[in-house]
Amino acid sequence: MISPSSNLSSAILISFLLTLLHFLSLSPTSKATPTYADILCPNSSTYSPSSTYETNLNYLLSALSNADPNGFFNFTTGERLPNPPDPSYGLFLCRGDLSSTACDDCVTAASTEVLRRCPQLKSASIWYDECMLRYSDTNIFSAVDITHVVMLPGAENVTEQPGRFNESLKKLMGELSTRDSLKTQLGYKKFATRELNLTANQTLYGLLQCTPDITSADCGKCITAAVSNLWNCCDGKQGGRVLYTSCNVRKGGNLMASTCWCYCPSWCHRILFPL
Repeated sequence: MISPSSNLSSAILISFLLTLLHFLSLSPTSKATPTYADILCPNSSTYSPSSTYETNLNYLLSALSNADPNGFFNFTTGERLPNPPDPSYGLFLCRGDLSSTACDDCVTAASTEVLRRCPQLKSASIWYDECMLRYSDTNIFSAVDITHVVMLPGAENVTEQPGRFNESLKKLMGELSTRDSLKTQLGYKKFATRELNLTANQTLYGLLQCTPDITSADCGKCITAAVSNLWNCCDGKQGGRVLYTSCNVRKGGNLMASTCWCYCPSWCHRILFPL
């Protein structure tokens, strides 16, 4: 026979657990902190506080940070024909392997940080490991932009067989360009990653990505410029990144989620490694 005291203890325990679960369900979900990379605050025109452009820009950044985080989104505010009153154009691009939550966290952080770092500028671009956010007072959609570049070499040097390291990168590109099953990997997101075992203890990692609104030809043009700068800035380094607002390329010789080289389909391979 179960004693009354046992029933009472069980009831108290169940009540405590239900209360604990209730409070846990009310706790706010913690947001991941994105890793800041760089920012571009061009010496361009400015806007005044409480101006029409500031209103449009704030609405734009709110729209970007509250958009469905499917990896890419662009938006325009204040565009009214025939005389647009200070329109603002903006977009974000998240790394193609990110979850929706991580993408949303990065865009939210970027939309706040870009205003703090580039106060009252009508155009700016900010990069994180996880995303890029850009806005301007001129239309930036569907147009490749390789005007400004950010080059970030890795901290670690290639200390063992640097020649083999570089040749293995080229081999990685060659293998990918001949594998029909991977030629469609870029897809709508214009994003791809790949890895290649260099030794038993070392693997090469790679990533490339373009904004989905530009054409494949423009994507190739941007990637060509990025890879050229990658060799210039990061030769002899295990890792490195080249960032444009229209594309980015990353390479790496150690296991880090955001340090990579790149997968290229056949059209890209012909540009980078012509016969």
